[in-house]
Amino acid sequence: MRLSCLLAAAALTAPQQALVAQAPNQVSMCVTTAIGTCGTFCEPFDCQPHYTLVSSHEDIVFDVAGAPDSPYVLFVGVAVPGCLTIPGVAGQMATWTPAATVAINMLPATGYQPNLPCQPWTSSYTVHVPAVPPGVDIRFQVLGVNTVNNSPELTFSRPTEVRTR
Repeated sequence: MRLSCLLAAAALTAPQQALVAQAPNQVSMCVTTAIGTCGTFCEPFDCQPHYTLVSSHEDIVFDVAGAPDSPYVLFVGVAVPGCLTIPGVAGQMATWTPAATVAINMLPATGYQPNLPCQPWTSSYTVHVPAVPPGVDIRFQVLGVNTVNNSPELTFSRPTEVRTR
């Protein structure tokens, strides 16, 4: 009897844990290079990055999403496998060496996307790739504000890894 109660409780809590892990996240980004776009708005955090390719002297367009009128930081670094938990910040910071800030900006109140599940505000930022040897993996990630759960929380996006060709 005791075992069946434990199994029933586990069965009831397992779907809830899966739903929490898949909750929409306003802090997200889509990355566009000459070969196409990767990433989606409102996707939950995942340490496994999206992947794309870029050539030297090409532009990369970052469509960044988050809460309205909130700041965001776009980071870049040479990719190293893994992610780090930072207390007080949702998601995880992708590991890289060395890390640098590409942009610190605000999401405008005019970029509202009401048809998306997390209803984010979006903004675009373009980075021109300098001369980089082929085969270098560069990782980008956004830190922003997520208000999906009705209280502002600093949150990392899913990272995107760009390999130079």
